[in-house]
Amino acid sequence: MEEMLTWFDEDWQPMGALPRSEVHRQELLHEVIHVWLASRGEDGWWIWFQQRSFQKKGYPGLFDVAVGGHISAGETPLPAALREMEEEIGLFLSEEDLSMLDSQLDTQLLHGKQNREIVRLYFARQDAPQFAPGEEVEQMVRIRAEDYLDLLKEEKREVEAIRTDGSTLFLSLSQFCQHEREFEEKVFPFLTGIM
Repeated sequence: MEEMLTWFDEDWQPMGALPRSEVHRQELLHEVIHVWLASRGEDGWWIWFQQRSFQKKGYPGLFDVAVGGHISAGETPLPAALREMEEEIGLFLSEEDLSMLDSQLDTQLLHGKQNREIVRLYFARQDAPQFAPGEEVEQMVRIRAEDYLDLLKEEKREVEAIRTDGSTLFLSLSQFCQHEREFEEKVFPFLTGIM
């Protein structure tokens, strides 16, 4: 059975539930979660990214925020974030492990349609995460927070990413999903505030 999503009016008021495909077809505003996952080392903060499965319909193979997903109809954001963390990357965290950063509007073009989302932003810290990626995720990589910020500001053409096995690869901005200045305006300032 297809996932049901709550759709919202322009004032972010819930209007009812529809199948996910219908919400996207009609370009209706709906809720998603993004969880930015960071690890702290002697050399500073590292941000974890998932590489989306090459089988995904949207943005296959691109690198993205550690966890992202739809909030089902009748579900609230925090439980949805914990559920998506388990499903996508195999981390079992508690509500106390997540910090709510903000909510913001994100609009992207997806298959010729406007994908209009209310994004509930969360932050989680795990200094030695033990990932068990699900079928939606190819791999996990980490990038120094400052390097990723420089990439977003186009001060670097590519950055070094480290896989969970310790091997490295270099990524350019075109290999990432873009999310309406989430990292620059919400995540990085939060990180610098807890250093």
